[in-house]
Amino acid sequence: MKKRFCMVLLGLVLFLVMLGSIFASTWPADTTGTELSAGLGTYEPSGAVWHSRLGQLFVVSDEGLISKMNPDGSSVTTWSIGGDLEGIAVADPNSNYVYVVNEYPFALYQFDISTGTKTKTWSLTSVVPAPANTRLGLEGMTYIPSEDYTTASGRGVFAVGSQETGTIYFLDVDTSTNGGSVNLLRSMKPFAASLSDLFYDRETNVLYGLYDSTLVEMNLQGTITASYTVPGSDQEGVTLSTVCSSTATTTTANIYIASDTPASVKKYGNYPVHCPVVTAPATIDPNLISSETISGATVTVNYADGHVQELTPYSSPTVQAAVNYDSTRLITSNGKYVSVYKNGVLATKAKVSTYTPSVYALSVTHGSLSDTVLVSYKRSNKLITVTYTLQDDVLTRVSTASVRV
Repeated sequence: MKKRFCMVLLGLVLFLVMLGSIFASTWPADTTGTELSAGLGTYEPSGAVWHSRLGQLFVVSDEGLISKMNPDGSSVTTWSIGGDLEGIAVADPNSNYVYVVNEYPFALYQFDISTGTKTKTWSLTSVVPAPANTRLGLEGMTYIPSEDYTTASGRGVFAVGSQETGTIYFLDVDTSTNGGSVNLLRSMKPFAASLSDLFYDRETNVLYGLYDSTLVEMNLQGTITASYTVPGSDQEGVTLSTVCSSTATTTTANIYIASDTPASVKKYGNYPVHCPVVTAPATIDPNLISSETISGATVTVNYADGHVQELTPYSSPTVQAAVNYDSTRLITSNGKYVSVYKNGVLATKAKVSTYTPSVYALSVTHGSLSDTVLVSYKRSNKLITVTYTLQDDVLTRVSTASVRV
C-alpha cells in the first residue's frame, strides 16, 4: 500500500512539473505596444521577420503580399506575388533575398527585394506530410544558419511549422538552384498544435514558437525554457531585433507581434533576452617564437601566432641559433659574430673574434629577466670563451676566458 502511495505521489509531482512547463507566464515586455500597421492598408499579417542589415521589418499577408517598413512603421513598400503566404525568413542578411512559405500546396519562394520579383520556387509537398485539413498547412518559417545547425551539405536549414499538428520540420534546401533538392532532416513537436509562426534568433540561439496567444522559447532540440501569454488576439507572426554586446548576458530587445484579426503589427520594447558572453581570443605576442630549425646558412623561425620567417644571418653555413628567456628574441652566431633578432629584424650584433672559426659552440643560460650568452671556439691550443649578457635588445660583453687544451 505504501509503495502504491509513493508511485501515485511521484506521478502527481511529475504532472505538476509538466503543468508548470505548459502554463505560460505573464508577458515580460512592455504591455502597451506601438502599432505599426497604419501604412499597410487592407492587410492580414501572417508572418514577420526582422532584417538586421536593413534595420527594417518585413511582414507577409495570406493574400500573397510582402511588405517592408521602418521600425516605426513608416516608408512601407508592398509587393504582390500571389499565394497564401504564412511565413518569411532572412537566410543571408547581406543578400537581397528573403524567403516566404506558402501554406498549401506547400512551397518555398525566394524573393528579390531589389527587383521586387519572385526568383526561385521549391515544392515541399513531397517532403512535408500533408495535413488532413489543407486550411491548416504550413503556418510559420524561420532560417537557422550553418554555424548553429550542422548538416552534411554545409548549408543552413529552414524550419517550417504545421498549424494542424504543431510539428516543426527541419529542411535542407539547395537554394543555389531553382527547384533544387529539398531534404527533410528531422521533425519535432515541442509544444502543441495551432503553431502560427517561428523565429530563430541567431544572436541568442533561441528558437521562438508562436502558438496563437502563447509564445514559447526553446532550443533546437525542442527543450522549452520559457513561455509567455502574448497580448492581443489571433497572433500570426513573431520576430525580434536583438543586438548582443560582447559582455552582456542579459539585455532587452524589441519584439514584433503580427495579428490578422484585427489586422495589427505591434512593437513591444523591453523583451528580456539572454546574450551569450563572447570571450575575446587571447592576444598572441607576434614576437613569440615556437621553434627554429637550421638548414645550411638559413634559419627557419616558427612563431606562436602562425607566421614563419626565413633568415640568413651570415654567409657561412655554420650558423647556430637559440632563443632568449621569454622566447621573443632569436640569438644566432657563426663563431665570429653573435646577433640578436626580434621578429626577423636585427636588434643588435657584436663581434666575437677576428675570424670565423670552423668549430665553435653557442650556449644560452636563461635568467628571470636576462640571459647569459656564451660563444666558445678553439684557436691553436686554446679554448676561448666569450661571455655576454642579453637583456631585451642590449647585448653586453662581460668577459673573455682562455684555457690551454
